[in-house]
Amino acid sequence: MITKHLNKIITLWIMAVLLLAFNPMGASARVSENEAKDLILRYGNDDIFSYDYNYLKTNLVFSEEVSKDKLDDGLLGKGLYKITKSNENLYYFQLETDHYYVGVDSGQIYLYDGGSGCGTFHWIENNKVVKVWYWGRKEIDKDGQFGGWEYSDWQQNNGWVLLSDNTWSYYVDGLQKTGWIYDNGNWYYCYSNGQMAHDTTIAGYYLGSNGAWTNN
Repeated sequence: MITKHLNKIITLWIMAVLLLAFNPMGASARVSENEAKDLILRYGNDDIFSYDYNYLKTNLVFSEEVSKDKLDDGLLGKGLYKITKSNENLYYFQLETDHYYVGVDSGQIYLYDGGSGCGTFHWIENNKVVKVWYWGRKEIDKDGQFGGWEYSDWQQNNGWVLLSDNTWSYYVDGLQKTGWIYDNGNWYYCYSNGQMAHDTTIAGYYLGSNGAWTNN
């Protein structure tokens, strides 16, 4: 009986340690404003974005704590909570045209980058962007005249995408992949700029007109 009780305690202790390991702010701790800023400085620095660390530290400004019921029905508001999949409150920081959001309970970081014409949301974990969403706009033609803008909803590229320059790139969770890619039973190769290779030989393997490795 005592052994079973001890085993239960040990199991619960291990679970608690694992929770703390996967959640840097702790299992249930509320993130303070200063802790939220520190998370951005540690995990959203110039290793990912173009800002110098000292500039980021000096100019990152806390605006407010936002909740779902405080946001309007605009694209940014709806997109924010659709992407975070959470009803928790979020700290809102500003830096030039960039907007950082940090979960008050989770410590999860999100970055919105863009203006009125387009925008992207980055989900940041451990100094690395792990998912990307985007939205864009196109002109509305009204009797041959400019009639305003039509905005898309938040989207995320996955799989093969034909780009505007008529080249193919491969995406996973909005992130463009490079190097060798195995998809649907075939091997492909994408250059460092994301462009799919075709009608060429890479490392001794011939890639046909559709980009797939062929033995022919």
